[in-house]
Amino acid sequence: MILLNWITRHETNSHISIAYKFKAKHISGSAQQRLGEWFNTACFTQPASFTFGNEPRNDQTLRANGVANWDASAYKTFSFTHNENVNLQFRAESLNLFNRVQFGYPGLQQGSSNFGIVSSQLNNPRQLQFSLRLNY
Repeated sequence: MILLNWITRHETNSHISIAYKFKAKHISGSAQQRLGEWFNTACFTQPASFTFGNEPRNDQTLRANGVANWDASAYKTFSFTHNENVNLQFRAESLNLFNRVQFGYPGLQQGSSNFGIVSSQLNNPRQLQFSLRLNY
């Protein structure tokens, strides 16, 4: 008999906070297409000194990429004696089973060279691990 285990984590997109004046800011397309410009950076301007911008703290239209992660394992036990005192267990484990990328947050500091650009990855690529365990 082979036993399977898995852990999954799904999260919706989280808010991005920018405190400046704005016009239309949403850019359509897939996450991979928007890495160089996650949102319309030209719509933000620096507010006058000692004033606040008109961008809300948590904007409903500016969102980071969501999370969909699957970890899985399978193992099988092989017995060598009739009373099962000695057995060998084979295990296979996978982290980030479907190798889905989780992009980092875009640069949020206006005036910086990476403003609106996603330049990081928050998770690791797929990792596989195999092991043998002898019980006696």
